[in-house]
Amino acid sequence: MGATSGMNRPITIIGCGPGGEGWLSDVARQAIAAADRIAGAPALLSRCAPPGVEQIAVHTDIEAALAQIAERYETRNTAILVTGDPGVCSLAKSVIRRFGRESCRVIPGISSVQAAFAALGLDWTDARIVGGHAQPPGIPPAELRDTPLVAVLTGHAQTVEWLSQLAALPGCRWQIHACRNLTLPTECVEAITADQIPEAAGKPRTIIVFERLPRTSSPDTRHSTLGTFYGIGTGPGDPGWLTVRGARLLSTCPHIFAPKARIKSESLAHSIAQPHIPPGATIHELVFPMTKDEDALAAHWRVAAEEVAVVLERGEDACFLTIGDPMLYSTYVYLLRALRERLPELKAETVPGVPSFCAAAALTGFTLGEGKTPLTIVPTADDLTAVREAVRKGGTVVLMKIGAQLPQVLEALREEACLDRAVLVSRAGQPDQRIITNLRQLPSDAADVGYLSVILVTATSRLPRPTCPLPPPTSHLPPPTSPLTPPTSHLTPAPSPLVHFVGAGPGDPDLLTVKAARMLVSCRCCVYAGSLVSPAVLALLPAGAEKHDSAGLTLEQTTAICREACGRGVEVIRLHTGDPSIYGAIREQMNELDKMGIAYDVVPGVSSFQAAAAALRTELTAPEVAQTIILTRTSGRTPLPPEQELDRLAQSHATLCIFLSVQRLDDVAETLARHYGADCPAAVVYRASWPHQLVLRGTLTDIAGQVAEAAVSKTAMIIVGRALGRDIAASRLYDATFSHEYREGTQT
Repeated sequence: MGATSGMNRPITIIGCGPGGEGWLSDVARQAIAAADRIAGAPALLSRCAPPGVEQIAVHTDIEAALAQIAERYETRNTAILVTGDPGVCSLAKSVIRRFGRESCRVIPGISSVQAAFAALGLDWTDARIVGGHAQPPGIPPAELRDTPLVAVLTGHAQTVEWLSQLAALPGCRWQIHACRNLTLPTECVEAITADQIPEAAGKPRTIIVFERLPRTSSPDTRHSTLGTFYGIGTGPGDPGWLTVRGARLLSTCPHIFAPKARIKSESLAHSIAQPHIPPGATIHELVFPMTKDEDALAAHWRVAAEEVAVVLERGEDACFLTIGDPMLYSTYVYLLRALRERLPELKAETVPGVPSFCAAAALTGFTLGEGKTPLTIVPTADDLTAVREAVRKGGTVVLMKIGAQLPQVLEALREEACLDRAVLVSRAGQPDQRIITNLRQLPSDAADVGYLSVILVTATSRLPRPTCPLPPPTSHLPPPTSPLTPPTSHLTPAPSPLVHFVGAGPGDPDLLTVKAARMLVSCRCCVYAGSLVSPAVLALLPAGAEKHDSAGLTLEQTTAICREACGRGVEVIRLHTGDPSIYGAIREQMNELDKMGIAYDVVPGVSSFQAAAAALRTELTAPEVAQTIILTRTSGRTPLPPEQELDRLAQSHATLCIFLSVQRLDDVAETLARHYGADCPAAVVYRASWPHQLVLRGTLTDIAGQVAEAAVSKTAMIIVGRALGRDIAASRLYDATFSHEYREGTQT
């Protein structure tokens, strides 16, 4: 039988590489240019097919596409585009089976599997490649027990269960990697745990790589059998404000690391988390040391990291507790950096927590972000210039880390004529919490009130009244049998039905607070925004609960539902995404409920800006770079006061978290570049904590282009600021020359 020249075969199967620009070979480009018609997935046709050439789009019905290709294929020059390499889990097998080898020419390409191993720096000579995108894998997981490397192309729904079975094989220890959007600007390569497989495999263009670890750890191996390090935000005081994810991790983690200020003191973070920690867990209390300079301070952090590393290197997990949120003015970030230096292959997860200002807003009925009003978060310092500038700019202001500076802060607020529109909440959610709405009544020597306190300064001339009734802290209560088991020890009959404004968190139901989750599983009537609230959160509602989607309702219709339910003796959960006080439009609803004489309260939640910071694995503040955070949004159709426009806010060089504005990112980046510089780090996180979360990192120069390419147009958080950079100095919190309530600084 005579041979057919490859150049003259009617069908050319072309490997187009993993997706990034420049990965298409010259031979492939020439074959595409010579084709009379081109077939392939719509994304490949859009990227590779020249204009004017007949195109055949290949969707899920491959046989239909092949039948269309077969029409007069002998007299046509047909190019069939496949992702990656034609020989790796592609359409090529079906094409060759249909038309025969003698009719097909194959041009190889770089496969996404190759790109994955290149990104991981792994030799894949002995790897097993498993296709799981078009159909579930056809090999039992047990047959791969002794395979050193397994790469799985994901996409089919049943592949997720197969991956979980592979991860759980008895006697196997795996280092699991998720490789997504390889060679694209949005490329993400990260180590994941077995329980993160469903989320990772549910995202498109993802390859999961299993790297088999030795059964016993050795310091000479590339990867040790490291445990996972979890940074858990406990919230400010009430154990019920801990997230479901945090409570679940604490209930199973064998080692809990809790920071405290000095040897004889108790750890507040530990006392908050105590109801969720089982009796058998080992508690490690870290007394963070003092030092005189940054070099010595870094050395002390490495000592603390060494204590944690000893546990992780035994293959055991460890949780580090931090008050509030781990990424807001927290010691966690410094420990995490030291651990990454000590253990380059560290597996770490940050679990956001309710910050003190969200709890304070819930207790006082304060709306932190309303309409288009910006929110500025400022830590107090010896120099109160930042505080004065923040209140002069307008909008809502949060003052944190007050401590012994309280008298000076009060004097500054008095001088700026805003003392009468400020409220102080001390030790929110703790048994000794205090809410002070008349700051003029505080004595001049009230510095002791400042520790663990937050001051909220409203943008209006009228202070909100505290939500009614004020829920009692549950710090002293015994733990429930499960994070979702309704407690019975503190249920006090309410004098009348209540409306509960409940924070639904950013999307992941594990980031609900324990209190919110308990309320949802026993809810009888829920009003929610169907366009925003995660279906996974709504799934917690009982089957018989009344469910009202407020997306198409007016304010009057929404409050009418509450009035009617309360009239029947049914309590209502008004479910808001993130934290209700931040751009939740709750004030107008509260005003209507006040007119009706209906009592209400607020359950704080984790905001999307916190979930975005956790996804970015970065702190929003940095010593000597940015100590102020501004939450804001662009003006859009409704103009802002001049002092609250983005151009004015940017003059502060604070870290900016911009809500509801990704559709105007080009204008945002252009405006901010004038103040921050075009090279300033910028990030966009789409649907933070959802299964299809997308994280885009760049600078003010290129971030808008990345967002456009990813087709992100809503439900995304923009974060801009130099604090997102990697080279950040250490904090002075544990410097021996730095004094605070619990330690007197030493002289130099």
